[in-house]
Amino acid sequence: MAYYKNQYQKSKHKFPDADVLKVAIEQKGRLTPTLLCLKLRISIEEGQIKLDDLYEQGAFMMDVNQRGAVVEYHLRDRSLLA
Repeated sequence: MAYYKNQYQKSKHKFPDADVLKVAIEQKGRLTPTLLCLKLRISIEEGQIKLDDLYEQGAFMMDVNQRGAVVEYHLRDRSLLA
């Protein structure tokens, strides 16, 4: 994970957490790195790093499949969806 964070810090495309949260709200609280890539015009890798970071901060929960792979991120604060 540290490698990805170092890569993210070097990234030219820095974007605020609020942009990610807005997309999550538009998508009824569900996000994937691929969807974030399309909506914010960032790389999938940048989307993954950002979602992981927001997960670590407690903004998202992860939906993990039986093989242990992350499938989706879900907005923790469901009151934002009202």
